[in-house]
Amino acid sequence: MIAALYFALIYAPADSLQGAYYRILYFHVPQGTLSYVFVILLGFGSIMYLIKGDMKWDRFGESAAEVGLLVGSMSIISGMIWAKPVWGVYWAWDAR
Repeated sequence: MIAALYFALIYAPADSLQGAYYRILYFHVPQGTLSYVFVILLGFGSIMYLIKGDMKWDRFGESAAEVGLLVGSMSIISGMIWAKPVWGVYWAWDAR
């Protein structure tokens, strides 16, 4: 993690259009990807609970939902932080 922080925040050169603001994408994109992974795990745990009826699958799905909510929220917040200096607004309702 220390090496990843070094490469993302110090070693990576500034972008010609966005400057240093693009570096937040090194955190934003993996968080968005992880949120999708946890939604898939939630679905898997829910299906297994319906098939087997074992409470461990229900707890597995609940845990996946909690962590997925956390990383999904962090992805949305980091996207808003990136959008303010680049687009001029925190949230735009148009597809770019």
